[in-house]
Amino acid sequence: MNIFDGVLEFKGIWRDYQERVLHHSEAYMSDNKVHIVAAPGSGKTTLGIELIRRLGNPCLILSPSITIRQQWIARLEEGFLNEGEDAEKWFSNDIRKAKTITAITYQALYSCMKQYTGLLEDSEEESEEKNSEMVDYKNFDIYEVIRENGIRTLCLDEAHHLRSEWWRALEEFLKNVPDVKLVSLTATPPYDSTPAQWKRYIDLCGPIDEEIFTPELVKEGSLCPHQDYVYFNQPAKEEL
Repeated sequence: MNIFDGVLEFKGIWRDYQERVLHHSEAYMSDNKVHIVAAPGSGKTTLGIELIRRLGNPCLILSPSITIRQQWIARLEEGFLNEGEDAEKWFSNDIRKAKTITAITYQALYSCMKQYTGLLEDSEEESEEKNSEMVDYKNFDIYEVIRENGIRTLCLDEAHHLRSEWWRALEEFLKNVPDVKLVSLTATPPYDSTPAQWKRYIDLCGPIDEEIFTPELVKEGSLCPHQDYVYFNQPAKEEL
């Protein structure tokens, strides 16, 4: 049974390279992980939502920032939610008020996990980001929320950008939710990382199943051909 039947349906037209990914997605999911690298502008979020829709289970989406978290919710509403359906019934951006699809930040997951893992206190950068949400997850049981809402799909957006403590939290979380299917999406995989960092990334997300390259976007007219230029200018007096 797919719980999204009659609720979510893509309202646009798939591009050729998106159709290629979707055509093979079931085979890619044979190891319960699908890992897609998609160039900026290729519709990565839209592809992710369609993969979530096809899996047909409640889903938790993890994003690197509040802005990107909100983009997921907006894309779900604008591009997929059928007319007459109430977005607030189906979508949430607060894990404490989880819905069928809940989108949160990696930082929020980290805050939820600190009580289980004995993670270190936030660094100054992490504290600044935490204060932007001002959410206290003390005594909050994220695993109970996962069980109660039947969450069986986890979508990782740009997972390789995580700070080391967030990595630890995510890895610990996945150890305790072994039955989820994993959808991993990125525009910039860490090809230039150390072998150990690359192994950690692949161990988490699984091997890359499909890659959408920039020339494909140009060929299909989704992106114009261009050349980057650098202009050198003397700073103005006020800038100096």
